[in-house]
Amino acid sequence: MMKLDEETSGITRADLRRFEAVATIDDLDGFRDVLAEFIRRHGERHGMAQTPAGGGEVLATLQTKAAALSRATPWQMDQGDIQRGRTLMLKQFAAPGNLSVAHFATLAGKSRAQIYQDIKARRYLALSVGGRGLRLPDFQLDPSVRRIVLALLDSAPDVEPWTIYALMSDANDALGGNSPAQTRNKHDADHVIAILLAQLGWHGPA
Repeated sequence: MMKLDEETSGITRADLRRFEAVATIDDLDGFRDVLAEFIRRHGERHGMAQTPAGGGEVLATLQTKAAALSRATPWQMDQGDIQRGRTLMLKQFAAPGNLSVAHFATLAGKSRAQIYQDIKARRYLALSVGGRGLRLPDFQLDPSVRRIVLALLDSAPDVEPWTIYALMSDANDALGGNSPAQTRNKHDADHVIAILLAQLGWHGPA
C-alpha cells in the first residue's frame, strides 16, 4: 500500500487522535494509510465524491454526518423522567422479595442489630428510598448468591446498591438469559462473579 502523508490522504494527525479514546494506535502513519483506503473503498461503494488526493471529501462528508448526530447540549432528565424512575424504584422496593430488616433477620437467624452492623460493614446489600427504611433482597439468604453479592460489595465499593441490585436481578445474556440471583452452587458463583465484575469494568483479581 502506498504511504500517504496528511496532504495526500486528507487525514490529519488530529483526525487520527480522535480514535485514541476507544483504541490504542501504535503506528499513526500506518493507521492513516489503512483508514484512507477504507474511506476510498467506502466512497466507491456509495458513490461519494473524492478529490484526486483521495479521501478528503469523503472524510468531510462522514464528519458532517457524525456531527449531525451530536446534540448541542447534553441530555438531561426532565421532571417526568425523574417521576417515572422514582415510581419504578418504589415498585421494586416494595417487591415481595425485598424484606424488612426484621423479617430478613428472622430468616437469617440473626438479630436486627447484627443485620444493621452487617449492612454498615457492606456484608449485605440493602436498598433504600427516601425515609422508607431499608429492604434486603431475599436472594442473599442463599449462600451461593450471597457469595456473589459479597464479591460485588467488596470489589466495587463505589457502585451504589440499586445498581448492584439490578445487576443481580436482571436477566444476563452472558448467563444464558438467567439472572445472577438464580445461581445455586459455589462453582457457578465463581463464574458469575468473574462475569459481573468484568461488566462493572473491574479488572483486578476476583
